[in-house]
Amino acid sequence: MTVSIGERHKLALLGWVAAIAMSLSIYPALEEKRFFVLGALLGAAVVALGMVARQFRVPSILTLLVQFAVIVEVISVGYGGHTVFGIVPTSSSYQHVHDIITAGIDVAQRYAAPAPRSAGLTLIVVAFIAAIVALVDFIAIGLNRVPLAGLPLLVLYTVPVTILPSGLPVLCFLPGAIGFVLLLLVAERDRLAHWGRHVVQSGSGSEPIDTSALSANGRRISLVALVLAVGLPMLVPGFSTTLFASGKGIGPGPGSNLSFSDPMVSLAQNLRRSSPIDLLSVHSSTVPQYLRLTVLNEPTPSGWRAQPIDLSATTPVSEIFPHPTGLAQSVHSVAQQMTITPTSDFPSDSLWLPVPYDVVTLAAQGKEADPAPGLAYVPDDQTVAMRNDGVLTEVSSYQVSYDVPEPSGQQLALATPAPADIVRRYEVVPTGVPSVVGETARAVTRGATSDYQRALMLQSFFRSSSFTYDLDVGYGDGYSAMARFLQERRGYCQHFAATMAMMARTLGIPSRVVVGFLHPDKRVASGQYVFTSHDSHAWPELYFSGVGWVRFEPTPGVGAAMPPWAPKVALHNLPGIGLPTTPGAQIGHVTGLPSTAPTTVPKHHHVAASSGRLPSLWWLLIGLGVVLLFTPALLRIGVRRSRLGRGIDPTDAAENAWLELRDGLRDLGLSWTGSMSPRARQRLIEPLLGGDRESVAALRRLTLAVERARYAAAPLSNAAPADDAREVVHVISQGVSWGTRARAVLLPASLGTSVGSWLADAMARLRRTPEAPQPT
Repeated sequence: MTVSIGERHKLALLGWVAAIAMSLSIYPALEEKRFFVLGALLGAAVVALGMVARQFRVPSILTLLVQFAVIVEVISVGYGGHTVFGIVPTSSSYQHVHDIITAGIDVAQRYAAPAPRSAGLTLIVVAFIAAIVALVDFIAIGLNRVPLAGLPLLVLYTVPVTILPSGLPVLCFLPGAIGFVLLLLVAERDRLAHWGRHVVQSGSGSEPIDTSALSANGRRISLVALVLAVGLPMLVPGFSTTLFASGKGIGPGPGSNLSFSDPMVSLAQNLRRSSPIDLLSVHSSTVPQYLRLTVLNEPTPSGWRAQPIDLSATTPVSEIFPHPTGLAQSVHSVAQQMTITPTSDFPSDSLWLPVPYDVVTLAAQGKEADPAPGLAYVPDDQTVAMRNDGVLTEVSSYQVSYDVPEPSGQQLALATPAPADIVRRYEVVPTGVPSVVGETARAVTRGATSDYQRALMLQSFFRSSSFTYDLDVGYGDGYSAMARFLQERRGYCQHFAATMAMMARTLGIPSRVVVGFLHPDKRVASGQYVFTSHDSHAWPELYFSGVGWVRFEPTPGVGAAMPPWAPKVALHNLPGIGLPTTPGAQIGHVTGLPSTAPTTVPKHHHVAASSGRLPSLWWLLIGLGVVLLFTPALLRIGVRRSRLGRGIDPTDAAENAWLELRDGLRDLGLSWTGSMSPRARQRLIEPLLGGDRESVAALRRLTLAVERARYAAAPLSNAAPADDAREVVHVISQGVSWGTRARAVLLPASLGTSVGSWLADAMARLRRTPEAPQPT
């Protein structure tokens, strides 16, 4: 069976509709909802490319390869950056796309559905949707196996079903299922149409043939099958999910149980919880602040992480803890004590015990017996960790004595360079960090003469009015999130802490991120305080020789005062710095900010190439607009080439040339209506040629060729109807305005007429209802 070009276009469009409708099944699995629009746009470009390729009779397998190549090209340009002439990706582009995809895979593995916003995860989903569209297009049109096109659609549906613990809502399945059924109906109707002349209900004679019931039965069967597919699973008993699932996910959405298995994920989860949960009861003579849970010192594309704990390098809690690294005895400190009691809601999977800085001793009381269970002090991080699982369940309360360091600004300003081991561990800027992070850091700190001044400027930059505390943002704390955070100027503590720490590293200042608790949300009695889940917090620590790790507070809007040793500085009074005053202003587009690095680059400076944020929706819309602008012209060229190609039977060649003459006139806005003989049509067209002898002769030869093809026993010999049709249309086009000629090329009316007639025919078929059989 040979399927016409028009029928292929119908199937291609319906295949795109079915695939995009089925992609709605991914909707509940992601917080970032733009994947649907981006996938639909990229899928539309893939389908349009396939339609154009089929017009030029490109082999199906080659068409599929070109479609995949376009997907790779769009992704490389949209996500990779570093293109030549804006369209040719480079090795840096592919490497950056690889890093973003790796980060997206990591987010998918770390977070339960709905996964938080991630450029990498969105990239994967958009590419996956576009690839499914290409496969549906290849199977349904290229291989002419429409029923098998349901297999890629099934894959698209299966992926979210396997990751969503509660399954998919029915409304996410129905659009894709309906789209596939429509694809089958249209394909089967077109297939039956090729068996012979289409038999309609209104026949002539005493016994008319009524076939309308066939299509009606087909619609009924499709509806019944769809209802059964959706309804039956609701009635069939299934297995309990506890047979296969071992626990809850760690996504940022609020849940019934808390978890500290991933510090940054837990932080987002705790802060977004609608109602706070009591976690720690603290007895202290002063208001407790900044309890440390864990230290994150390893930046990755998907976020900051804690390095594995070497238990051989820890100190038992029964001993006096060593002095913090780099903290000199000359730094003034105040001795304090507190007793901490974890509540029953404190996460039992926590690998760390909340303690203040700088803890000197810890005495833990077990619930059943004393001495305390196995805990270990980590000197590198100044935290307390569990030696094995289940330790926390044995702790009823613990007492800590600690010193509160109070360094002076002079001590920080006179700090010498950090030792080599600190630099090696805490000053590395990984490849893949967006260049805007380093550029912004250098712009903000221009004019500073010490690392201390640079740290103050960074903190003051984030505490300025251009940044807003916002818990509703969806990006995380990875590389691409830093660029987006600096662009949008909205976020919460993990964004401020992670970005400031990375900016400090680009300036040659060792840094890390600490996750813990800010200050107690409740005061239940004198000296009795309660930390809740809403008190979760993250902050950066920067290293200064002689003082050690120093806390800074860049997060505004949480009621946290700046540390005494880190007051706010007036950035606008410093030379060479112009900072935006409204949220959302972009670094690099503000007057006064440098577009390149200053002549003096801080030590150990290493910045990567580009950001991994989502490509602009406007960019994709412009690209799709360009594709749509030239698609009608390319389709029209394909139709012309198909009609006027060589090796066609002389009879068909004459008829095709006559059709091309008709469509050429329609494209130029000229009328071709009514039924008339070729000779009558010739008399109407000749005045349009303006007396040009060659074109008039060509029109007459074409008319004679059509008459011989229709009415004579043999076609006209030595005729060239294709050349004659081209000549006539060319001469007529010279007599119209240039705007009309441009419209004929970009928006050929003949294509619209064909589509309009097809739609009218389809609507007529839908409105047609079977009549009752006449009695015999």
